[in-house]
Parts: sequence; structure tokens; C-alpha cells
Amino acid sequence: VCSSDLVKRALVEESYAVEREGELYLRDPIELLKDWSQRYPGPVATTPLYFRRDVVAAEQSVSQWCRDNSLQYALAGFSAAWRLAPEVRYSVAAVYVDDGGFQQELVDQLAAAYGGKPVDTGPNLLLWRPFDQSVFAGALTAGEPELPVTSTLQTYLDLNHLGGRGDAAAAAIFEKYIARELQALVTQERDR
Repeated sequence: VCSSDLVKRALVEESYAVEREGELYLRDPIELLKDWSQRYPGPVATTPLYFRRDVVAAEQSVSQWCRDNSLQYALAGFSAAWRLAPEVRYSVAAVYVDDGGFQQELVDQLAAAYGGKPVDTGPNLLLWRPFDQSVFAGALTAGEPELPVTSTLQTYLDLNHLGGRGDAAAAAIFEKYIARELQALVTQERDR
């Protein structure tokens, strides 16, 4: 049984979806998203770094490091939220970097050539190792200068995982980007 069949079966069994004529229709996408965000595990590993410059300059340094080393990356958490909903403020940046970026020689290069020193306390940037490549799906470019950021859905999930001010930032992303689309799905299903 493939994983998509397992997901489909779970959605139907938990009453989030119905299957009609081989097609899957969501019954309550808003509740599904709430449940998903509660179960969402977040990144599998975090490497805390300190850059002497502000968080935006730190993000640009990591972005350059990723490009120079052909690493897939996307600003995440509050870094993504600030670019998608500028009313969100933050002091610690977060960047998803694919697994290759966590090789010790590349982390050492980030410190030596780009100014990011690994620290135990007081980081201003977190490198997040994703649980899988899906965190990069639907990535957008945003901000000035334009940098890749996680999709609005991924940003929402990550912010909810952070708790505290993350909840308020997640609510801003939800209201600005996600609510309208989910409500349209609810209306579409109700009209069937």
C-alpha cells in the first residue's frame, strides 16, 4: 500500500474527507488544518548560530552560502512570516536547509567565510533541518531583496509549532492567505 493510499484512508476514517467516484473531497479543511498543526513535528534538528550583524544580514549571508554550495533552502518561521505579513516582528531568523548543509565542513565554512558562529545560547539565526523535502514545496520569493520563503501553509505550520508569539504570527498568515481558500473549499463541498 503506497503512502498516498494510507493518507487517503486516514482522512476518510477521521471524517475529514469523503470519497466519491474515486475522488477525494475535504469535508472540514479548517479542522483538518488545526489538527495537522497540532500534530506537526517541526524541524528534526536545529543548529543555532550567531552573526554579528542584524537578522536580515544574517539571512542574506546564509542565502549566499546556500547558493554558493548549491543547497536548497527557504527562509522559515518568523523570517518567512515577516516577508509575507510585515506586521510580524522577529529577532531570531530561521532557515530550512537541505541535509547537505549540515555536513561539518559546510557548517565550518559558514562560520569562517560567512560569519555564522555556532552557539549554545543567544542565537540570532537557526538552521533548521527539515523532516523531509516537503517543506520546500510551494516555496515563494518575497522581501527585499527577494529570497525564497516557505509556502504560506508551511509557514503557518512552523509558526504554530513555535508557540508563544508564533501563534499570533500564524493567525496573521492564516487570515491573510489561508482562510479564504479553505472557506471556498467548505462552501464548494456544502454546495455539492
